[in-house]
Amino acid sequence: MKNRPSILPVILLLLAGCNLPVTDGPDAAPQGITPTGGIFLVSVSAATDFRAGPGEMYDSLGILNPGQTFEAIGQTSDGEYLLIRDPAQPAMLFWISNDFVILDED
Repeated sequence: MKNRPSILPVILLLLAGCNLPVTDGPDAAPQGITPTGGIFLVSVSAATDFRAGPGEMYDSLGILNPGQTFEAIGQTSDGEYLLIRDPAQPAMLFWISNDFVILDED
């Protein structure tokens, strides 16, 4: 049997490079993020990128379309970006600009 190098350091480096927010559970906002004071349902009035972090420098992971509803669980201290999650996939957290956000009155 040959002595093969461990792939664990490679996996750890890949995980360290991931720029998705880390939480302590599906109801927790990442450290340094201001909680919204509850969970609010939001949608967007125009097609809006959702990103891996709060800002255009973060990768766009997809587009939210008007009519899609998500839970807002946190925001940046300046209120420019909201931390959202899809109720169908609570472990997945994303960021959207507050420019086109509509608060769901229901």
